[in-house]
Amino acid sequence: ALFVTPLLKNLPEDSLRKIFTELGLDYDRNVLLVKSNRDCIADAFTNDVFGHIPLHHQGFLDRNGNLKRLMNLAEQFVRHPDQNDELSKYKQREFEISERNFRKDIYGLLQRIAEKDAAASETEKETEKKSIRETLIAHSGDSDDNTRWIEEIYPQVRDDRYRILLMSSMKLLEGRRIITGSGPYLSPDWLANKVVFLDEFDSVKQDMKKCIINSTFDPQADYDPGQYIPVKTNILDLFDYVSRALLDMERRYPSDL
Repeated sequence: ALFVTPLLKNLPEDSLRKIFTELGLDYDRNVLLVKSNRDCIADAFTNDVFGHIPLHHQGFLDRNGNLKRLMNLAEQFVRHPDQNDELSKYKQREFEISERNFRKDIYGLLQRIAEKDAAASETEKETEKKSIRETLIAHSGDSDDNTRWIEEIYPQVRDDRYRILLMSSMKLLEGRRIITGSGPYLSPDWLANKVVFLDEFDSVKQDMKKCIINSTFDPQADYDPGQYIPVKTNILDLFDYVSRALLDMERRYPSDL
């Protein structure tokens, strides 16, 4: 299931966690709050997750100095999150660029591991190169090429693990699957077989306008490998799905319901 709201602070996480506890269920294993990529990096820095990256992976990721740059920018963002002067805005843009390059480097690292796996395989079938997702999963518990740290920084790379996803409306409208997936969240393939709850749907209109404007001026600003699908088309499809569902409910259920 997918629960979407205009503001993440409106999410009833505490209440939901309490319900899971009362039912004897592990909240953290079943529910994922899909945060912005920037917040993922900030959380990872705060919790020292970068220290979990194997040294030889760090060498690959920092071959152009981007990992150290990202760490420095993350530290500034964590220490001064609310500054809004011109210098801070410049640093935020630098942070976003460095974070995007970091994800590209992770993708390249996983490609290299997949190629090494294929070269080391003895059977013809095993020499077929694994997908990025398969490589991530296969090495999540290795002692040498352990990739568990990737999921610790970006939990959404394994969103298939969770029964409930919590997400902002802008993340759904404008966000893209990263590293192990491609394309936007707002696509038939990703939304297939999901029950979607839209909180305060009327107030999402401003987010939709902003999203359309952004996609018009910078349609592939955060491009990941995979086919690009225009955001405007997806939003129109979303309205069409909602309209069809409401009309179907009117036909199938009594008006007093």
